Amino acid sequence: MDIRIKLLATACMGYTLLTLSASLLAPALAGLIIIHSTAGAGMQRLMPALARFMPFLLFVFIARWLSTPGRPLCAALPPALTIEGLQIGMTAGLRLAALVLMSMLLTRTTLPSQFSAGIAWLGRPIPWLPEKKAAIMLGLALRLLPLILQQLKETAEAQRARGVGNRKNPIFRLTCLALPAMRQLFARADHLADAMLARGYTDARVWHVPPLKPRDFFNLFYIGLFCLLLCRLDAFLLSSGVGLS
Repeated sequence: MDIRIKLLATACMGYTLLTLSASLLAPALAGLIIIHSTAGAGMQRLMPALARFMPFLLFVFIARWLSTPGRPLCAALPPALTIEGLQIGMTAGLRLAALVLMSMLLTRTTLPSQFSAGIAWLGRPIPWLPEKKAAIMLGLALRLLPLILQQLKETAEAQRARGVGNRKNPIFRLTCLALPAMRQLFARADHLADAMLARGYTDARVWHVPPLKPRDFFNLFYIGLFCLLLCRLDAFLLSSGVGLS
């Protein structure tokens, strides 16, 4: 799929996932996992990558559960644990998980150069946006994200070998992890900037993108129609009392 159509389709699907209820989010997650498997990312590669986001998803689920008033879940449990909070927390966690899978699918099937070209083309009509600088920035972020995760892993292993993991103070452990990792990341960023300047890399670069074909517009139309049908089906399930909000 053309990168411009892929970015627009990802935005359309992401907005649709943010509006769906829990009744359709679970099938949507299953569908995204199947698409990942067909794109060459099986469960053995998908689950470790998704596990990095699990603490954040769990935090969102618990925060929404505890902050939503409603009917108590059980008389033996604290009154803050409500049925409505459980439903809303589950929906929020499923939505974020679906968005994470959508983002991972985009990055796994797109080259960074294609991603930058698509961002520059889509940002061209916006008068106040420096589209070339935005494209370079997002392209570099896409390239450096695996390096950031690898640097955090190496720093954590080094601190674990020095016995920092045995300390009970979580702030001390976080400080010992964050400061060396940030120092190494900033050093890598300086080296990358020097290398780009030495090679004359500026924002005057021109990305060549092929012209859009009728097939690309049909793909965008089909995806938009699919998102519309999902929203209508979700509204029908909620109105009939079958779906969970």
